[in-house]
Amino acid sequence: MTAVTKPSDNDPAAIRRQSGLHLFNQVKHKTDPPGDSFIEGFDSHILRALPKLEQTSPKSTWARGDIIEIQGPAASGKTHLLYFWAMTCVLPYTATFRNEDSERPFEVLLGGRNNSVVVCDCDARWSMIRLRTIISRYLHERLALAVTNSQSDGDNEMHDTAPSTILDLIAKVLKRVHIFRPTSTLSLAATLTALPNYHKTYMPDEAIGMLMIDSISTFHSLDRWTSEQLGKIPQTPAGPPPVSDQPAVPHFPELQTNINPLRHVLTVVLELRRSLGMITFFTNWGIHTIDSTLPSSIPYYKQHLRAPYPSPFDAESPRGKYPLTHHITIPQQGPAPFDAGTSLEEAMNDQGRNESLGRMRLRAFVRTISRRPDDTSSIAESEFEFAIIDDGVLVS
Repeated sequence: MTAVTKPSDNDPAAIRRQSGLHLFNQVKHKTDPPGDSFIEGFDSHILRALPKLEQTSPKSTWARGDIIEIQGPAASGKTHLLYFWAMTCVLPYTATFRNEDSERPFEVLLGGRNNSVVVCDCDARWSMIRLRTIISRYLHERLALAVTNSQSDGDNEMHDTAPSTILDLIAKVLKRVHIFRPTSTLSLAATLTALPNYHKTYMPDEAIGMLMIDSISTFHSLDRWTSEQLGKIPQTPAGPPPVSDQPAVPHFPELQTNINPLRHVLTVVLELRRSLGMITFFTNWGIHTIDSTLPSSIPYYKQHLRAPYPSPFDAESPRGKYPLTHHITIPQQGPAPFDAGTSLEEAMNDQGRNESLGRMRLRAFVRTISRRPDDTSSIAESEFEFAIIDDGVLVS
């Protein structure tokens, strides 16, 4: 009998192999965390759910490689949350401006990450014009605050910032947004596979801070139909042909998860989070609510994407190797539909309804798997609010 010995720590066989890029990202995981979410309610939730973060990353509630899913029905505000976080990623931490009357420059705190964003716009609805509008409003708000603070300190020279300097900054940061528009799940997987080479070739001096896939559900119906058609193809069992003259009975395999093309996307995302360390966002459709004893004010949605897509909050779903750090649910919160018979003119002139839409705040519910000191886990739940207005996104 041959004895099998476990390699010692000094044995080269015990050394785990990894690329230099993976090692570099592991070091930056502790030395260069991505920072906060810029949403106070979300940050407070993370600190409660993951208390060890205050020890490992005291200045950051997000960690490199986090994966965040945003789920909700159509027009619930999922993409606008992405616009907001894309803005925080591409803006610099500080920016220098000049006013029209003085050549003396002044510095304004913006709080951005000065990184790039990669957007996989599967829905073909991502609007750079909308993102530009949101960034412009934020810059003007920060400038107005800087002017107010300087005047309270007795400095009256900071006023009437030259519009050209604001436009120049907006044009500069928008170049850090790289948009791809895949046309299928396999196209999305191929795009993500080519991302490291694209990064090295076209943006070698930029760090990818965020990857946004909007929406991961776009090709779900097509993938489902394709899988069902493949499952209907008759297959003859392997082996020698039957001796009798009777034809072989076709075998119809049941629907298999291994022909789900979404598996390829998740595999590449898992590799990218290890090698590049960016934060990944998935937006996902909310189709059917979960029937449970939860209050009706918290309508969580069933996961319609098939395995191996992660569904850690579904008791019937197996825990896979694809992690999910935080899950955000945005339920349908729009106004009630118009009464039957309401004309277009009456709808357009409903001033009260239009004003309420402009003031409407949206609730987002966050869930995170919280780890206890005894290695057991529980689900931490919280919420935050945000609002979508004509020229921006307001967060609490």
